Amino acid sequence: GKNKWRGGKLYDPRTGKSYLAKLKVLDSKRIKLSGCISKSLCKGYIWTKAPSVDHVDEMTAQQTGDPVG
Repeated sequence: GKNKWRGGKLYDPRTGKSYLAKLKVLDSKRIKLSGCISKSLCKGYIWTKAPSVDHVDEMTAQQTGDPVG
């Protein structure tokens, strides 16, 4: 569908394992990236676009990916 991608792979260098990948654009500032071990068993994170370098403050130093089931 529109603003969705499937069929890619994610690689975890800590474990050496690869996972099926799904990506969905939620809005102009957020995406959801999921890694799956099967079609129905996935773990995803929502990533938020960081502000431009001119507007960096202490908040941007925090992790912007929130775990989503």
